[in-house]
Amino acid sequence: DGLAHPVRELLACFEADFGAFGRTPVKICGGVARCEYLVQRIADMCVVHLERAPQPERVTAKGAALLAGLH
Repeated sequence: DGLAHPVRELLACFEADFGAFGRTPVKICGGVARCEYLVQRIADMCVVHLERAPQPERVTAKGAALLAGLH
């Protein structure tokens, strides 16, 4: 639950700024994506459909690079 609550708060902020996700799946990546229990717990708490990225570790690295302005 320690990860699910902050994700729920973050998604609530996104929805407030950009509107509801509706049926659009939310992509999940990184180490959390490897744990079926955590993925299901986050999906249940956030009431969203989570979809794993095809190569979660690479997506995380690319996202970090984009945020750092290196890509």
